[in-house]
Amino acid sequence: MNIFNKPILLKEIAYSIKNIQSFKDKYQTNISDEEIEKIFNRFNSQKSRLKIKSIFGYNSLQDLMNALGEKSGKEVEKSIKTTQANIIIDNDRMTVVEPLTIDASKKYGANTKWCTTTSDENNGFDYWFKDYSLVYLIDKINNKKYAIAFNPYLDEQGWDETDDGKNVDEILDIFDLDFNDVFDKVIPKDYPEEL
Repeated sequence: MNIFNKPILLKEIAYSIKNIQSFKDKYQTNISDEEIEKIFNRFNSQKSRLKIKSIFGYNSLQDLMNALGEKSGKEVEKSIKTTQANIIIDNDRMTVVEPLTIDASKKYGANTKWCTTTSDENNGFDYWFKDYSLVYLIDKINNKKYAIAFNPYLDEQGWDETDDGKNVDEILDIFDLDFNDVFDKVIPKDYPEEL
């Protein structure tokens, strides 16, 4: 099928023979017309978040591609929710989540004093994640957060948002949960038997 027979009108610029040639001339490239069409479509779908609103306004093709490759805040947020965290419970009253990355730990543990949520080199997420299942419990009604770390061979530990130690059963009681409601749903891992 000849791609020039179908009119593709885009928000910023029409995909046309003239604009394809302008694109190739501007960016000194000989990439295929099909690839240029993909770039036009991607540009127009992301235009609202881009600083430079003209497809011909970039200094180089690499600058354009870098701008298109950056994730928007919404895309980063969606990535954290869908691929970087195990959502165990999420309802009007609470969110119970197992962060799987430092970014998810920072997002769900925001505004706490936990070492797993800091933005510096002293972030303790990797230490805890390696040896424990780490779960954050967020009380949406009282706007409070709690963390529990669990290793079946070692122990279980709990903290409130100020990083004060709390009894794990007391934390679970706040949410009317029992241990299995939460820890049967964490992602299985090989726990070290000794540290």
